[in-house]
Amino acid sequence: DEKDYEKNLKIVAGKHDLVALRVLDEAELFLPPIAANILLCDPETGEELSFSFTSANRERFRKCAESFADRCKEICRKGKVDMVDIRCGEDLVKPLMSFFRTRERHNH
Repeated sequence: DEKDYEKNLKIVAGKHDLVALRVLDEAELFLPPIAANILLCDPETGEELSFSFTSANRERFRKCAESFADRCKEICRKGKVDMVDIRCGEDLVKPLMSFFRTRERHNH
């Protein structure tokens, strides 16, 4: 529940040093340029939706994913929670070390 999520994040961050680690997968950010139509089915409602990988749909998907990512950043910013992005398939040590170096500079 997004409403409680934001409220609870602020409460926890007020009592603890909280850092959000966001794991990003390219497949969740960009749809591949393939010529295909797929049928999506909502397992809870049984509702079906046909989806085609047109450039317009792929761009719409990219914008929605970008908007969601921005919303997550904004929720963390408002809650005074640091966020570190980690990408699947990449070295996770580099972004963590960069975060801690930056944090150390700000604290000294």
